[in-house]
Amino acid sequence: MAGNANLGGTQTVANALKIDFGTPRLIGGTNTIVTDTGFMQSGAWPSVGVTAGAWTNAYIAKLAFPTVGGTIRRGIWITTSTGSIGTVATNVEGFYCEALKIGTTQRVNYSADGATTGTPTRAICFDAAAHSVGTDRWSLRGANKIENTVTDLIASASGKGLVVMCSDDNTQFVRIRALYNAGSPSITLDATGTALPTS
Repeated sequence: MAGNANLGGTQTVANALKIDFGTPRLIGGTNTIVTDTGFMQSGAWPSVGVTAGAWTNAYIAKLAFPTVGGTIRRGIWITTSTGSIGTVATNVEGFYCEALKIGTTQRVNYSADGATTGTPTRAICFDAAAHSVGTDRWSLRGANKIENTVTDLIASASGKGLVVMCSDDNTQFVRIRALYNAGSPSITLDATGTALPTS
């Protein structure tokens, strides 16, 4: 562990706490099999011996947002690497949440409050840059409906719109696209073929 109590001069990295992975912990023979290995895991919360209704809110971790940083301030930053010990994983996930098993009214895997103070140029709850690799590239993909309860759904790329599967032929896809027509807007349909656009 290493800490910085007093900072002075130019610092490339200044962490209050740094914990390094011990190399010997990852050394094993060719027959070593570990199903789950990780950096940190919390123990299970007690489910008995606690008075019901005595606890309003509970959480695993609560972090204070930085008060310094003139260019970028991040709450959570996950650094990535191309390195791999053994076989490269089939699936790699930056954030994972199991299915929530309780909750009588609403179960939300990711929840965010909207911005409420100041005058920012742009306020976004989720922002994804374009992928530069991948046979199929998605910013958002899910098996359930998408709903906007307040404003519009916006397709701002030129020549793009909403791609749907044809109900009379589920091998064909069509793009629904808008035309301005010098002030007389209309809708046009483009056949996109038997496959969804890749990006």
